[in-house]
Formats: sequence, C-alpha cells, structure tokens
Amino acid sequence: MRAGCHRGAPSDVPGASAAALCPGPAGDTVVGLFAGQAGADAAYDRAVRESGATAGEGDCGTGARGEHRYPDTGPARGRVLCFERDGTATLLWIDGQAAILSRAESSTQDLPELRAAWRAWTGSPAFPTAEEADLVGLVGLADCRRAGFADLDDFAGATAGVACRPRGTGASAVSYYRFPSLDALRGAMDARVAATGAKPGVNCDEGEAPEFLGTRRFDLRSAEIGVLSCHPGPQSTLVMEWSVEALLVAGRGVGTDAKALAGWWRGSSDPPTARVVEAVNAASQPPFPSERERALLAHIPERSRQNCLRPSAEQVRNNVGEAPVVAVVCGPTAGARIVFYYQFRDVASMRQSYGSGTTNGEDCTSLPDGFQGESAYRRGGMTGRLECAQAQNGTLYLVWTTDQLAIQAFAFQGDDPFAMIDWWRHEAGPLPPR
Repeated sequence: MRAGCHRGAPSDVPGASAAALCPGPAGDTVVGLFAGQAGADAAYDRAVRESGATAGEGDCGTGARGEHRYPDTGPARGRVLCFERDGTATLLWIDGQAAILSRAESSTQDLPELRAAWRAWTGSPAFPTAEEADLVGLVGLADCRRAGFADLDDFAGATAGVACRPRGTGASAVSYYRFPSLDALRGAMDARVAATGAKPGVNCDEGEAPEFLGTRRFDLRSAEIGVLSCHPGPQSTLVMEWSVEALLVAGRGVGTDAKALAGWWRGSSDPPTARVVEAVNAASQPPFPSERERALLAHIPERSRQNCLRPSAEQVRNNVGEAPVVAVVCGPTAGARIVFYYQFRDVASMRQSYGSGTTNGEDCTSLPDGFQGESAYRRGGMTGRLECAQAQNGTLYLVWTTDQLAIQAFAFQGDDPFAMIDWWRHEAGPLPPR
C-alpha cells in the first residue's frame, strides 16, 4: 500500500474484494483490489458503458472525455476513462495485470489539477524518454512532441510515439511509432487495416485509390519494406499509414488532398532512405553485401553506388530469367531512379539473357526520336550493346551489357533522354577491375 493510504470499504469500488483511500493534492484516490483480472475488467467495461464515452477515442491528457491506453510512453500498463457529470470530473483507470481499478474525482474547475495528479500517480516521464529521443533522431524532424494518448492507442503495442512538423508539402501532420518486435508491428498494422476497412491489394502510393481506401505491401527497389494503407480520416482529412519492418517503426501522415498526400509520402516521408536501406541490409539473410555482391559493387561508380540493396528473387527473374547471377540494385542516380546490375557467370549467358543482335536499330547516344533504339557501343575500353526505350508509364529506361565483365544493367524511371545518356556515359559503369 502506498504511503498515506488507509483501508476503505469494498463498497467504494463495486465488485472489489478490498479497497484503499489514498489522499492527494486533487482529492482522494479510491483503489479497488479485485479477486481476479476478469472482475476488474468487467467493472471497468461497465463504467465505460455508463459514462457514455467511446472506447479508443478522446484524450484524457487534454480533454474531459475519453478512453484509451496509458501511459503515453513505454509499454501499455492499462486503460483509463475520463468523463464529466453534474459538475464532477472523474478519472478511472485499470491496471491491466494487477486486477486493480482506481478512481479519482474533482470539480470540473479543478480538472487540470486532477490530470496532473493522475499523471504523477501512473508515472508519466518527461519528454523525451530515451526511446522517444531515438525515434526523433531516426526520422530527423524538428518540432517533435509526444504523440497523444489516442494516437498511440491506434497503434496497439507501440512503446513510443512522436508527432512532428512534416517536411515538404502535402501533409499537415505526421507521427511515428516504435514497436518492440516485428510481430507487434505487424499485428498493429493488421488491426489498423481491419479498423479502417482498407481494401487489400489496392495501391495507395499514387493517391488514386477509389474512396482513398486501400492496403498492400510495398517495396524499395524491389526489396520488401512493409505495409502501406490509406483511408479517410475525421473532419474531411485523408490518412496514409505505413510500416518499415526492418526498423520496427510505423508512420502516419495526414492531409486533405489525395495526390498531394501521396506525393509527400513518396518524396518526403521518413525514416530517411539511407536508414531504411541500412536496416534492410542488416536484416537480410545472409547480410548484404556478401563477398560476391561486394565484388559487383566495386564495378559501380561511387556516384551511382547509392543506397544499394539485394533485389528480390522475383525482380531478378523479371529482368534476367532463371540465369544464375549476382544482383544488386542502387539509386537514385543522376540519370535514373533505379539501377539493377547483374553479374553473369560468363559472356555467353549474359548475351543470351539480353538477346544480343535481335533488335538492332538506332544508336541511343544520338538521342533518337521517342528514345527508341538498340545497337552495339564502345565506351572507353568497354564494349557491349545498349537499348533505350520508353515504358508504358512514360518514363525512360536503358538496358546495356558489358562484354569484358559479363555484367548486364537495367536503369529504370529516367525522365530526360539527354540527362540519362550523359549519366550512362560518365557515371553508370560498370568500371573495369582495379
């Protein structure tokens, strides 16, 4: 029993087997001890129903009515209910493991003091805790604060949450949440999808999902990262939520225009790409890069050897079929956002994959009309074949081989023919052995 507390009557907390009264600066706190957790849970659920509050809504840290988890940082210890009735403000909270239900009351005018006393009772540390500081450092944003109770409650199992001023345009608010395990993160994202009614398999990243309702797994240059979902929010807002599984982090961005919000997510949402790549590579099995992948990376010029990853097996099959290769993907570069490099066992295998000589046409370096061409090339001491074309989505791509190294490369999502060819000439590689 806390210092200063004394025994009360069990009737002070209906259903409790024992009770205590603990004086405080905002009045007495009544503590009820139940014979089991089920009894405490039933008493708490009954109080929620009778209060008129909606479970999982509101914020008892700032408002007069709400119901959510507590505390607002660290692992959840229980749930709290707040409401007002007949000039009296009530806070009721349950310990999720100790079968204890506590109640504190004050006049509505003294509600700020009641909140302060409750925070002291339940132990809410100052912002930022070490975990919150680590999360702020990860996303690298300014003007961050602790996420509200209700926001943290939306991501069940989170142990820290921060709300920050978003960079760029398209989002009016952004928050991030840290989880203790991959299972906890995936469980929270699954629960969000179920709660919002997001439609599986519908892409959100272009802002064109019907009714702005969708969810699917997303990747970074073919390496799977996590889940992206979108749904309408309160007060005519739109919400995008995503997970970065290698970092055990979820994010939420809020805006009012679907395309602007999706554009912000593609270009300005966090964590930074370099941190995501570092975590994905560390979690890869085996860790990236292997010895052979490191040898392939050595052929890529430094300016194009950015944020490199191991591409997915599906992506490798899409590009080069079943040929045994060593593969890496990097980007963005000065000429293309995504560049794949494939090391073949020999030149014959590389040429078979490329289909050398079957599409002989204009020289891509002459910037042909429509950026459509295919021919042999000589670049410095390297020779091979180079193809250029325009994809169905309007972006440009290059495919080229290097005979001396048995390396084939694919550069996707280029925008400007001149910039793409200039990059290919000077920064694309592959480089000869040193």
